[in-house]
Amino acid sequence: MDQMAQADLPVDIPRMASLAADMVRRSLQSFIEADAQMALTVLTMDDAVDAMNRAAYKALTKLMAEESHLAPQALNALMISRNLERVADHATNIAEDVIFWVQGTDVRHHKSLKTAPDPHAMG
Repeated sequence: MDQMAQADLPVDIPRMASLAADMVRRSLQSFIEADAQMALTVLTMDDAVDAMNRAAYKALTKLMAEESHLAPQALNALMISRNLERVADHATNIAEDVIFWVQGTDVRHHKSLKTAPDPHAMG
């Protein structure tokens, strides 16, 4: 197996993984407890993971262009970042389903959602 050069990549994969894992835990716990407020926290956490993924893409594509010998490591980190973003998206989908199940409110595609919808509001 080829030995890759050691590289200090400009992306915090462990932090991103920890955040995505926390989102999965919270989304499943919100389902178990039928807790729409907890599910809402998952939706707000998704913005952070999305931002980290965008930043990773920018930094890693720049690194690949400037230091081509680091391209294999950067590409691997880019793929990991993208897959962690997908894990976070799946956790978000679970949380959205919990909110719909508990409150009857469809919160999909409401990126600016900061507070839980009123379950008694007529709409």
